[in-house]
Amino acid sequence: MFGTDATGSRVRRRLQVLVLAPLALTLVACSDGSGGSPGTQIRPTAAAFSGSGDKSTPEFRVAPGWEIQWTTEGERFQVTATGAQDLGTLVSRTQPGGGSAFPKGAGKFRLQITAKGLWTITVINHSTK
Repeated sequence: MFGTDATGSRVRRRLQVLVLAPLALTLVACSDGSGGSPGTQIRPTAAAFSGSGDKSTPEFRVAPGWEIQWTTEGERFQVTATGAQDLGTLVSRTQPGGGSAFPKGAGKFRLQITAKGLWTITVINHSTK
């Protein structure tokens, strides 16, 4: 795997991953000079979050036609989105499960998760425009 150092020179980088449990991993190559900073580029997997209980996510950027894929093991799970537009509540569940939401709009957003129990969220861009 290649990257750049602080002077912009191309350097070889090594990635080593020790997996102790089931894992979903997304590697994103950054060629726009952003250094891979979150929220600075549009990519197929815009963001991924997981946790237990309530959380406010860091900001991420999406194009029109994005999707929130989610799972929850708890009996309360709610997702709201704010940012480029206030999208309100996108998911509201009172039992374990999973699914997808397809919010309107594009730009920078944050998600607010209100939950009891474990959950995962993956934000997907279906368009890179």
